[in-house]
Amino acid sequence: MEPTDEPAATSVEPRRVLVVASGTVPLDELVAALDDEYGVRSTVVEGVESGFDDLDGVDCAIVGPGLGEDGITAIERVQGTRPNLPVVFFYTEETTAADALHAGADHCIQHDESSPAGQANHVAAVLPEERQRRRSDPDSADGVAFLHSAIDALDDVFFVFDLDGEFVEWNATLTDVTGYTDAEIAGMAPTDFVADADTDSVADAIDRAVTEGRATVEADLVTKSGEHVPYEFTGALLENDAGDVLGICGVGRDVTDRNRRKRELERYQRMVETMGDGMYALDTDGRFEMVNNTFAAMTGYSQTDLLGEHVSLIVERADVERGEAAIRDLLEGNEAGVRTYDVTVHTATGEQFPCEIGLTLLLDEASEFSGTVGVARDVTERRAREAELERYETIVETAPVGVFVLDETATIVGGNENAWSMVGHTAEELQNERFLTLI
Repeated sequence: MEPTDEPAATSVEPRRVLVVASGTVPLDELVAALDDEYGVRSTVVEGVESGFDDLDGVDCAIVGPGLGEDGITAIERVQGTRPNLPVVFFYTEETTAADALHAGADHCIQHDESSPAGQANHVAAVLPEERQRRRSDPDSADGVAFLHSAIDALDDVFFVFDLDGEFVEWNATLTDVTGYTDAEIAGMAPTDFVADADTDSVADAIDRAVTEGRATVEADLVTKSGEHVPYEFTGALLENDAGDVLGICGVGRDVTDRNRRKRELERYQRMVETMGDGMYALDTDGRFEMVNNTFAAMTGYSQTDLLGEHVSLIVERADVERGEAAIRDLLEGNEAGVRTYDVTVHTATGEQFPCEIGLTLLLDEASEFSGTVGVARDVTERRAREAELERYETIVETAPVGVFVLDETATIVGGNENAWSMVGHTAEELQNERFLTLI
């Protein structure tokens, strides 16, 4: 790319064909159909005396009928100048077609004067193959133009600089992103594009690319207006066929979104690790994909021990089935977004404890089920309190005397059946009454 202050014009080169026609069977209608229907430009020559010396940029050669032996000569001349150029031969007799194929024609089509559009369609089908072949040839003019167009179409910054740090190639994205003109870029060094704080790390990366062949570095790209944009630059050593070092080519990618997602992930990871409850994630087969420190401590296994193991390592089969049923209900939409159920956890040391599981589904980008996330809470103490409360309730209900339960203001908040019988009132009648009113 030559440095210039003017934006490069984008154009699409029309496809071109060489038409070798005879004076007796004109191909004017075919030429017109190629132009009108497919935008193909034709160069028409009569006979084989001229037109074969410069075939660069031609996508196909058409040899028309009525040429006799000159038709075979035309094919041979095309093959001699451009061996890989497709040749379409129009014939009126099958024996002529056989001779044409033997001479090197790629396609033989029976000539039909009544259907120039159909004939043009056959020719047009041949052209993309040749255009693609020439584009893939870096030594051809089309190949160079195609590569430049492809590089300019990149969303990433592309650049090449020599070992003196002078830019020799770059794409349009670099000018768009930085705001510098081509002329300005031509006079800049690679480190001129990055923040002062990143200059040394970028210079070190360039040295590594030279000595090791490749290097990657993150740095803030600084635009002409002074804006800082986080970028990841990757450079590779550029050599010719003889092994001589030409410079460094590379790409730069805006990592603003990637860094934002990385920070969000780190924040969520910190939140998960600092939760007081155990947290885990299972894949669709019920194997651990993630566990936090609290969950590992609850089970007595290390995080490494749990990852990849099936959940049945720590819970009984009945509890596994209970979880599978919860997943089915959530998938069928019969439950809210979180399903809560109790399990018994078996620790690495053989101990057991009751655990409350809050389970929700993980969905991928296509909203397909990809696993589950669960929060595990040890409810041993809660179960103990509930059991103790039940014992006291049993004692009160079975006591042979009347028992009233009062709050700190001596208001009746409960009692047993004997208490209600003693005073001749129901529990509902005495609810929230002061006990002193009964004396």
